[in-house]
Amino acid sequence: MKFYEPFLCIKVPTGLTHSGYLNFLENLPRKWKRLVTKESLHSAHLLELIGSREEQSEIIDENTARLVQERDEANEEYLKQRALLINNREIPITCGAERLRNKFNETYSVIKGLEAKAVDEGKSYIFVTMTASPEFHPSPKTGDSSWNLSKVSSAHQDILKRWQNVKKRLAKRNISFSGSDNSFHIFGIRVVEPHLDGCPHHHALLFLDSEIISTVQEVFTDVFDFSNKAVDIKVQDESLEDSATAASYCTKYLLKTYNLTNDYLEDDENHKIKVSDENSNKVKVSKSDAVLLWRKALGIRAYALIGIKAKIAKYRSLRYLKDLTKKGNNQVSSKLSKAIKSILNPKKKDGQFYRYMNLESTIDYREDIRSNGSKVKYILDTINCGKQTSNVCWLPDVCWLCSGLYQMIPASKKEKSDVDTT
Repeated sequence: MKFYEPFLCIKVPTGLTHSGYLNFLENLPRKWKRLVTKESLHSAHLLELIGSREEQSEIIDENTARLVQERDEANEEYLKQRALLINNREIPITCGAERLRNKFNETYSVIKGLEAKAVDEGKSYIFVTMTASPEFHPSPKTGDSSWNLSKVSSAHQDILKRWQNVKKRLAKRNISFSGSDNSFHIFGIRVVEPHLDGCPHHHALLFLDSEIISTVQEVFTDVFDFSNKAVDIKVQDESLEDSATAASYCTKYLLKTYNLTNDYLEDDENHKIKVSDENSNKVKVSKSDAVLLWRKALGIRAYALIGIKAKIAKYRSLRYLKDLTKKGNNQVSSKLSKAIKSILNPKKKDGQFYRYMNLESTIDYREDIRSNGSKVKYILDTINCGKQTSNVCWLPDVCWLCSGLYQMIPASKKEKSDVDTT
């Protein structure tokens, strides 16, 4: 252990090269800000500032919300002054509400794709809500508190541990999330949300064969055994074609996740945009904003795919490469161009992500580790140049880390109308 680690509370990774160590030091300010934000949230719980009582803030306290907002504003300001240089074309980086809308559309497309796959395979779905045990709740809405003073991230880890236990027990009963040939296959999506006291709970939309639903219910109940309310399972009664779709069932959770209620639904008193109180130097946070700020404060991923091997990063990469398949500007191989056009064709009604899952195996996607420890993700393409062939790496996910086709540059002073957007 380095002599300064106890003061920083940040462990230096082992086995770093010289350039990797310099890269770590360069990122220390960001790591420090994230650490301060997490400690601020924990101290607010210790001071009983967060909860459902009238004098408490819901989900996140004002000071931590301010820290997250200041960090976001600094990031947004930096990104506004940067652009992606793609084949000598300058493309602005989406920020703020536009980025959230893009993420919402992507997540909704993913769920619709999973839903279409479930219909093809004749599966039903269940909606599972998993909660943490009482000792992880800083300020429960009902009953006496038995909080053990742990951080809310511990509750998140506890639910994930139980979730892994569920998967192991189901595997012993020939029910798999990996899609092996000789077992029942479950797939879906998992979303993390906070209670009013900031303690997380998980929602999972699972597509599965109707004949194994009772077994899955039994295993969930056995693993989350600390209370009869620890896990709640809503079962679809009929086939997907005859009842409300899974995507529509999840829409309210997606809107809350990305704070887009005002843009996508009619106005609601519970979803007001945040207002800064200049007189008291405090930040008033609406419930929908609080969920987003809470997730950013803890660094918790909004959602995760379950039982699906298709990579979201590769799906995003194809959307960046779309313009390189246009007539007169086609720079990718005919094989990759055909796959991209088929997946992203807006005229087809079966959904982009559904088509992507069917064609994903035809696209060569690689992940490597650089000498400085950073991950590089890219699409490997083979292009015919007359009688010769050459390998080309398309790197949209790490454009500012490489010196290849995709680069992050200072944005020019062009008007937005003069610049392409993604």
